[in-house]
Amino acid sequence: MYGMSASQGNSDAYLRVGDFHYYGKAGIPQDKYTASQYYQIAADMKNSHAIFDLGVMYEIGDGVIQDFHLAKRFFDNAAEFDPEAKVPRNIALLIQQVINKSIIICIFLLFLLFLF
Repeated sequence: MYGMSASQGNSDAYLRVGDFHYYGKAGIPQDKYTASQYYQIAADMKNSHAIFDLGVMYEIGDGVIQDFHLAKRFFDNAAEFDPEAKVPRNIALLIQQVINKSIIICIFLLFLLFLF
């Protein structure tokens, strides 16, 4: 059903088919690279959820080659297309900054994050 809806240009259906591939649901074997391709199609249709998902995948190298710059671009695009994506984007960018710091700084920032 989602496949038929996706073939008619429904970005939410492409997102859902991507989720099925990502998580290995609905009888579809898990394939994160294929999931990224479906997310990209939905992202090209300006689906902010798919754009954000791609950002996460590129940030951690999950099914795609890790690329922090591309991840940031996806996070920023998601926030541009959907104002509700600004908070998750800011959290994702904070996590990205933390990844690039030493473990002591990571622990300190997480401690501050929990305080506020």
